[in-house]
Formats: sequence, C-alpha cells, structure tokens
Amino acid sequence: MSTTDRDIIVGIDLGTTFSLVAYADQRGPQVIRDERGDARLPSVVHIEPRGDGPPKVTVGWEAREHLIERPETTVYSVKRLMGRSIRDVEHELGYLGYKVVPGPRDTVRIQIGDQLFSPEQVSAWILAALKKRAERHLGRPVRKAVITVPAYFDDAQRQATRDAGQAAGLDVVRIINEPTAAALAYGIGVRQIAASDGGQPPSVVREADGGQPPSAVGEADGGQPPSAVGEADGGQPPSAVTPPGASPPRAQRASDIPQPVEGDWPPSQSGATGPHSGPSQATDARRDLPG
Repeated sequence: MSTTDRDIIVGIDLGTTFSLVAYADQRGPQVIRDERGDARLPSVVHIEPRGDGPPKVTVGWEAREHLIERPETTVYSVKRLMGRSIRDVEHELGYLGYKVVPGPRDTVRIQIGDQLFSPEQVSAWILAALKKRAERHLGRPVRKAVITVPAYFDDAQRQATRDAGQAAGLDVVRIINEPTAAALAYGIGVRQIAASDGGQPPSVVREADGGQPPSAVGEADGGQPPSAVGEADGGQPPSAVTPPGASPPRAQRASDIPQPVEGDWPPSQSGATGPHSGPSQATDARRDLPG
C-alpha cells in the first residue's frame, strides 16, 4: 500500500472554548488553519429550528456571532455536559444561556425550541467542521482521528467523546489525556539532545484550561517522549475515578445520534464575518502555533 493510500490520522483538540485540528509530516506537527489564517474554531453551535424538519446548524465563528442576540439557541461549553447526568451539572446550569433538561439513561439533553439534542450530537457537529477543514487542507478524505480529553474525564465522558467522533464520521483510534499530548509534543525533537548529553531531567507539563489542572511527568532520557504519570501498561490513558456514592451516567451510543442533514453544516467559512477577538485565555495562544 502506498503512502497516498493510507488513511491520515489527524489530531483533534476538542476544547471547551476553542477547538483545532492538526497533523504531522516530515516537518513535525502542523496545525490546520482556516481561510483567514486562524487555527482556532470556536466550540460554539447555533441551532435554528425549522418546524418538523431538521434544524439549520452553523458552527464556529458564524455561530459565535449569535451568542448575544440568540443565547437560547446557541450552544457553548458543551464539553462540560459530555457523559454527565443532570445532577452532575445542575450547579453549572445557571451560567448557560440555553436550556438543559434530563435525558434518558441518566444523561442530559439540550432543548432548543421543541427539539432535544444530546451533547454528543452537538460535539459531533464541531468535530465534523474540523474534519471538513482538514479534508479541504489535505485534499483527501479524513476518516481517523486521535482526540484529546482532560485527564479527569471518566469512562462515560471518554465514551461520549468517542461516540461524538463516530457520529461525525471519524474512527477515533485513540483518546489521549491533554497533558499527556502536550508531554508527547514536548518529547518530539529531544532524542538527539538526550543522546548527546546523557539525558534530561524529568519534565512536568501542567494543563491550564480553566478547570482542574492535571499534570504529566516524564523523562526525556534516551530520546523517549515523556509519559503521563498513572498511565497503564501499553500506553492506554487512565480512567478517572468516580467519586464515592456517584455512578457514572451511561454515554449515548453513536447509533442513537441522528445524522446531520447534508448541506446544513458545517457552514462555509469563506463568507463568515465578525470579530475574532475572544476572551483572554490560554487557548488564544493557539493562533501563534506553526501552521
């Protein structure tokens, strides 16, 4: 099989505020930018009900413009709802402009008008927009992806992320902890240094993403990339421990997620307009990543 026949595996950071997609080639990791040169995609979805038919869905910068005027139909921070029950998120509902209601199997649903949507479905729209961006940049279909998640995500939240990827048409070949991904990126390029000077001291990579700050500690000795503390043998990411007395909600299966209507999403970003200045956050630094 030739190199051009092999499936490309892209890396996706499905963030709470912004998301991005990247790939690696001979030059190293390459973040894929949109037509305007921005690597970020706001993790915002605007859902416009259309009677009994499927809704009109826009994603990213265009959807973000509706946050002020149409907060009840504009979904943001959906990552906080993934794989969680209504009891888990009830303390956060006051900060959301849209309505969140209990769903089947101890999950949550987002209510837009008379229609209900799962967090996995909304996240699938974001992932599909990133998939389309990667396909446009690479000039070929993208079917596989590695997706990063916070280190504290439990099994239900990780499965919900996989289901969202599958609903977006992606085979999620690996779920990696965010600090682990950063540590692996740090390990790229240190092999020759480690071999020449007898090794490097352990490195600590700490996540600063507004939530819980997990860390990864690893050695760059001998050219091996750092690995996250607590990872199981074989490189599988650890699962977060469910608090005593709490049972993790069952994640919705990808087969239960309605498939999107062709042409409704992701939106064409060539005609999108609007401000690009977002909140001052660590995620804003992604615009400076090499692309």
